[in-house]
Amino acid sequence: MATSKSMKIKLLFLISFFFILAHAEGQGVPRFLWNPVVKPYEFVPNPDGNNTRQKGFDSNSNTSKPYTLGTPYLVTEIGSVTINGKKVSTVDTFWVYPYTSNDRVGLSAKQPFVIESMLMNRSYTDPDTDKSVFLADQPNQHSSNSGVRRYNPLDRLLFAEMYGNYFIKGEANTTNQGVANLNVVDSAFGSPINASNLVSTRNIEEVMKLGDFKTKVRIMNRMPHLHASYIYREMKGVLIQ
Repeated sequence: MATSKSMKIKLLFLISFFFILAHAEGQGVPRFLWNPVVKPYEFVPNPDGNNTRQKGFDSNSNTSKPYTLGTPYLVTEIGSVTINGKKVSTVDTFWVYPYTSNDRVGLSAKQPFVIESMLMNRSYTDPDTDKSVFLADQPNQHSSNSGVRRYNPLDRLLFAEMYGNYFIKGEANTTNQGVANLNVVDSAFGSPINASNLVSTRNIEEVMKLGDFKTKVRIMNRMPHLHASYIYREMKGVLIQ
């Protein structure tokens, strides 16, 4: 009898615990107690130098664009094609555009990324005429590194940012990485510099999907096996990079 009662208590405890875990999103916390995972900058007249969240009105963070474009560079890929039953070598070239994020929050916010051009130029020697052939503006057949790369668990929170102006939609990165395989030519690819794929940190509804920071920390303390990236995981399991 005592054993049965003890088992019921344990069962109730487990049910309660997993219920709390499943409702660890910000919506389950009273608004006045809610502590968001990602937070917008506070623009004030005299920012506190020790407070990384505060910025002055004249700060670049108050006026800058979401991204800074670096110096584009040309990439050359050697390939081969079959022409009239003969295999010939090709030289393909395309541009790569490096970007760094300005005031972005997320797991990989401090990491730069690239976007490859959708078109490439191809040159080869025609095996029948022995003349050089140049084909301009062909679909890029080598794109595989465009957009935010998959999160490396070994990075933990090394490149993470909590304070900023915006983040990239989790679904956009997930689609780019899983469906499009970081191929800019793939129809499923959504550019991470496109405004439609960006979310403001002042969008309360979207930010609350990440849950309450203190609640997540308490859960991680009770469940040490949870990875540090859990902090930036939406209630649907999607990471905010």
